[in-house]
Amino acid sequence: MKQRILLTALISLTLSLGACLRPYQADIQQGNLITNDDLSRIKLGMSQREIEFLLGTPMVADPFHKDRWDYFYSYKDQRTRDTEVRQLSVIFNLGELSELRGYVTLDDLENLEPSDEDLHVGGTVVTRPTQRKYGLFERAAEAFRSDDE
Repeated sequence: MKQRILLTALISLTLSLGACLRPYQADIQQGNLITNDDLSRIKLGMSQREIEFLLGTPMVADPFHKDRWDYFYSYKDQRTRDTEVRQLSVIFNLGELSELRGYVTLDDLENLEPSDEDLHVGGTVVTRPTQRKYGLFERAAEAFRSDDE
């Protein structure tokens, strides 16, 4: 009888701990990755070809507004569930850059500081590791320590 209770308790504990764990999910990146380094090279009056060389092909090239290109980028960190969204509209006048709209404007370009995405290695963006540095019990102990402070 004791063995049966012990086995039931062990199975219950195993299932309870298994329900707490989340499977690994890759971070989701969509759209055009535009770094602050790319943006800092943009100057008023650049041609459409120069802008396309710096920023890449636009996500949306509206056939009804040929002088407007839209760039969109989103990044979802699966571990923290945070989503970063960047939208940039490039406005041309007679084939030359006249305005930027969105999360950065032409006036902001001079004051841009390097972003995390500016760390390139052979064309690949170097990001922070998403793996956890330690196990379940260490994370639980850290959570209790941070609550006490």
